[in-house]
Amino acid sequence: MSAPQKEVWTQEMDNVLIDAFVHQLNEGNKVNGSFSSLAYVNITKELAEKYQRPFVKEKVKNRLKFVKRKFHKCYDIFKGLSGFSWDSSTKCFDADAEVWKKLIEVCS
Repeated sequence: MSAPQKEVWTQEMDNVLIDAFVHQLNEGNKVNGSFSSLAYVNITKELAEKYQRPFVKEKVKNRLKFVKRKFHKCYDIFKGLSGFSWDSSTKCFDADAEVWKKLIEVCS
């Protein structure tokens, strides 16, 4: 029996995954703070259709945990700083050059 193949996630795949979770949230498939089994079925189907290969619920759940950890680390860095905003089109934090310069000076 061979070991399960490790999934290699790209930034695009993370974006598709997040969009799939948001879609399931909007469909009402998150109850009492947790996504339903139906949500995971729908998400794995959506990923499989997009990338033409199967996705396993446990790997999707683990990737969501990873994405959440990354988000919280970034959020903790930027939450107390003024001048930063989230750009939904680039999916990055944005600020004027002067604001970035001040942050770099403080962190150096």
